[in-house]
Amino acid sequence: MDPNYFYHDAHPAPGTRLAPYRVPSTHLRRSPLLLPALLYRPVPGLQCLAPLSQLHLGFITKDFRSLGTFLEVLFHVRDPNATDPRANNHEKAVTAFLQGASSIGAVDIIELIYRHPQSRPPKAHPEYQCYFSPPDVSAPTAICFARPALSSWALQLVGSEMHKQIGTLTQNDPADPNDITQLRASTNGRAKHIRVATWNNLARASTPWMAGMYKRRAPAVWYITECMGAPTVKGAIVVRKRRPHPTIQVGVISSLTLSRNRYASGYLALPLAIWQFACQSHVDEKRVMSRFGLSVHDSTARACLDSLTESSLTELRKSVADGIAAGTMRWQVVLDNVQQYCRQRDHRIGRADTLKIGTAATAILLEDCAPDAFDLQDHLDRVMQRERKELTVDTLLADIDWDYIQELMALHWVLILVTFIPQLAHLRKDVTALFNSDKMTKLRLRWRIAVFQGLGTNAERETETQGMMRTILDFFQQMGLDEKAVNNLIVMVRGDGASVAAMWRIKKFLAAHPGHYKAFRYLVPPGPEIWHTRWTQLNALATNHYDSVASADPASLSKSAAAAGAKRPSNLKKVDFFPTSRSMELFFEARVLDCWRLSFKTDNVIQYFESPRTTIPDVQTLWNSAKLLVRRYASQDAYYNALNPDLSDLANETMKFPRGTAWAARRRGGWGKRQKLRL
Repeated sequence: MDPNYFYHDAHPAPGTRLAPYRVPSTHLRRSPLLLPALLYRPVPGLQCLAPLSQLHLGFITKDFRSLGTFLEVLFHVRDPNATDPRANNHEKAVTAFLQGASSIGAVDIIELIYRHPQSRPPKAHPEYQCYFSPPDVSAPTAICFARPALSSWALQLVGSEMHKQIGTLTQNDPADPNDITQLRASTNGRAKHIRVATWNNLARASTPWMAGMYKRRAPAVWYITECMGAPTVKGAIVVRKRRPHPTIQVGVISSLTLSRNRYASGYLALPLAIWQFACQSHVDEKRVMSRFGLSVHDSTARACLDSLTESSLTELRKSVADGIAAGTMRWQVVLDNVQQYCRQRDHRIGRADTLKIGTAATAILLEDCAPDAFDLQDHLDRVMQRERKELTVDTLLADIDWDYIQELMALHWVLILVTFIPQLAHLRKDVTALFNSDKMTKLRLRWRIAVFQGLGTNAERETETQGMMRTILDFFQQMGLDEKAVNNLIVMVRGDGASVAAMWRIKKFLAAHPGHYKAFRYLVPPGPEIWHTRWTQLNALATNHYDSVASADPASLSKSAAAAGAKRPSNLKKVDFFPTSRSMELFFEARVLDCWRLSFKTDNVIQYFESPRTTIPDVQTLWNSAKLLVRRYASQDAYYNALNPDLSDLANETMKFPRGTAWAARRRGGWGKRQKLRL
């Protein structure tokens, strides 16, 4: 027998294919006769190659014309509406192979075909460029060589699955009743079962949560994008600190989802558009982001904000009403003035630049309050008892735990040292643990997310008495508070010093009214806001302790600012909060490190710890040393000792500090006056 007969039509000319071969029914009936010899004869190892080429392929090529026809007959898919022409042993053998019952699986065979040298076209062959061809380039059935045909088939199969899974992401998750895939910015009421955006829905849209959702609902899409964007080190995927690939994957998949369905904007596109509105991004930037599918259009974001305002105010009124029904006030109001300078770009007669002034307010949910904490009658009874006259400066000083303050300050001194010295960096965890210990925690609050609700602004001047009165009534109307609601409850309205003063003027001028509502007796401002108090104290510190720019006084902040290269505030009565507070923190840390240097009896504290002869202390030793340093350099007694040399000489050993060189102030003009330190 001619050996080439076994390979009849196996290698066609380049660019040609075999003619379609209709499998006769006799082949399907005769194929089981060949299966026992082909499938059930145990031939170990490579010894089966010789009998296969001499005997089995001869039968295959004789009866089936080619190996491809035989495989087509072997894996014949029967018509469900017709009788199966295959024999029982034929069906069982194929079923066992396809279901993984044999030791060699279908993937092993496909891998052998794909890796076979004869499946790869030569570089000069036209099909060498057909690897991983999309459908518009070449169909897998039109490619002769196995390797490019299989790669194109796999690519198109994966592409179809990607299209299917992205389509799944455009629909709401049936397993999650709170899914926000199709989150609408607004609704006209005609569409049924539409979920309109709320603040609670937008709060769910975090990057880790979206990454987990995409990975669960579209695992193939997540895997493919991870293969494209994830960096690897020795074959293992790594997550970088800068531009981590899961975040980039979330952005890519969200854009693809929005491209398929413009209503599937709840995950990233809608929250990102609202964030751009809050940041006052330029309109061109919003258009570009919307064009790339990263966010929805600005008009959609504004419509969403209108819906959010309406729905959140409805929830606020409901919460206020429920609290009043329970006999308590659950919300407080924080207000402040807002300004916007409107510059006229088109100069005409009668037009001028104007400054628009108004008042903005935020309602804040009060939690963990006693049930009767806002009882107005109990408050008025206590006011009539006039017990506040017993409050003096001495009673306030007696209520302060000075021992705790000194221990806390000493712990801060330890934190400054271990942060500055590299050899002590390993102690920062121990210092943090001490801050969180029960000893140093006076009032441990439970972890919670504060609930805020912005109220609509108005054009009133809250520093004026009548303007403040109209402002309060407007905000209360938005919250659903009327005369009946606040008749027996306290409402806290907070603000800066001018706002609180205006509230007290209202209560003073309207005190003659018999009703609580018209007299504003329910209004109990607790005092200026903490941030405003801190800023006022910062202004006082700057006014008292900054000197001239070229001051040589080592005790002045101007001297410290010049040494540190910090900018001296131009207006000491109204300083910029953050630059001034940060510079003062820098001066304080430098002074603390200098005190540590004196305690270690060295000129350079960094070189002191770099020396191999230095023993690294533990946290408790540093804390004990810091307590002595606080008493010696940062206590009221230390202040008096620094001003009076006699007291310094009579002090005990723990309070004595090394005396530096004498300093004299520069003389000004001919008067010979000494510069006085403002205290």
